[in-house]
Amino acid sequence: MIFVRGDRRATSVNSLPTTTVLRTIGKLYEGNFSPPQIIAPAEKFQSVGNPYASAIDFEKISFSERQTSYVAWDPTLNGNYGFGGYQTISATTFYKAIPGNTFNYNTSSNYQNIQSGQAFFVYNSASSPMTVSFTDKCKVDDANHLVNRAAASERQILFASLFSEQGLIADGNAVAFGEIFSNKIDPDDALKMNKDGENFAIKTGQNILVVEARENVKAIDTVFYELTNLSIQEYKFVFISENFQTDLKGYLVDQYLNVENEIDLIDTTVVKFSVTPDAASSRSNRFFLVLKRAAENAADPFLIKAYRKDINVILEWEDNNSSEIKGYEVEHSTDGIYFSLIKIIVSNGGLSKYNFLHNQPLNGNNYYRIKRVKINEKIEYSEIAKVLLPEFFTGIHVYPNPVRDENMNLQFIKQPAGKYNFSLFNSIGQRIFLKELQISGGNSIQTIYLKKSTPNGIYNLQIIKPDGEKIFLKVRK
Repeated sequence: MIFVRGDRRATSVNSLPTTTVLRTIGKLYEGNFSPPQIIAPAEKFQSVGNPYASAIDFEKISFSERQTSYVAWDPTLNGNYGFGGYQTISATTFYKAIPGNTFNYNTSSNYQNIQSGQAFFVYNSASSPMTVSFTDKCKVDDANHLVNRAAASERQILFASLFSEQGLIADGNAVAFGEIFSNKIDPDDALKMNKDGENFAIKTGQNILVVEARENVKAIDTVFYELTNLSIQEYKFVFISENFQTDLKGYLVDQYLNVENEIDLIDTTVVKFSVTPDAASSRSNRFFLVLKRAAENAADPFLIKAYRKDINVILEWEDNNSSEIKGYEVEHSTDGIYFSLIKIIVSNGGLSKYNFLHNQPLNGNNYYRIKRVKINEKIEYSEIAKVLLPEFFTGIHVYPNPVRDENMNLQFIKQPAGKYNFSLFNSIGQRIFLKELQISGGNSIQTIYLKKSTPNGIYNLQIIKPDGEKIFLKVRK
């Protein structure tokens, strides 16, 4: 990138600009006089420039490793700082710009053609260097960007955009579903290039993506969003869907407010949210999206509960139609996408309540779902339940947090024996709860029962230990 400010009399960034003309000289690349190859290092982004005095077709560039997307800098992309940002152009989304919504890159045009002299980035996901080569076959006569027509493919795409309270585009991403795609990370996915302002991406395992390509939703699927560099203000999400069928439902889950917003997969949906001085309101994993087939919304759904007990996880579910069920398969995942079987439970006829203890799962996020196999071999899935296992060494911890129902569980790890005093204060400092417990010391679990009239909200729990030390824990109900 070159920052030009006037002619050679402008010797600093703050110099008064004067009108000047930039000219290129030298022999044109054409025929057998081809541009030199560009080497992209392994697992790195590499800047590339269109070397021709002509637009080129991205799909006709020769890459030694498969490429389906490129990234372009857009100085008109706004956000928190207003200094520009990155647009991702991917074949997965039929070369629509992500996030688009700017003067340079709209949301409907096909940006497969790269303009003369334009710079762009490509990512080499391979473990060895990649070569980028140009020939005259790359050139195209028409340098204009075409408006996308209705695609022949039945590919389903959900575009998600983040706007500031001024209505300016900050960032965005897209997830596409199709039979030609895989749930594994491959060149059909586009890696995220972070910018200084807000970043709104998709997190799949350890990968942060702008565009993710997945298999068609068979029963239920989850998209985990990654939000960073948010400022204290009101934002809004705008979801635009393409080619989704009516039997698929979408729900945006806000883990901070503990609410769900239904996403219209036939039309556009706007969801507003606020970032406040509370650090939890700007957590990167605050939002995730659940997609499920209509069969999952039938009159006989079965729900799964998952919660931590010491270093283990307990799963509980209830099925009022268990007489029609052959068995249940408990599946576990660390990223919410790739699940593996950990237990098969045979149905016990009329028994409606089941449970399973997962001994010592991994630290961090643990995701669970139950596959229900009916006698007629029909398969259905429960919703996905998530349990976070922090790497606790010592202390007093509330779990689960947010507190469900009226049971507030306290885990004591390597704590001294004696009397402990507990006081719960609401957001305006009023004490609504006072209790004293005799703790035997070491490791233990204690449950404090809150009144049913205790409203949902954020509370401060004060704990006074036997030696007089005070501990304050934030509790969300």
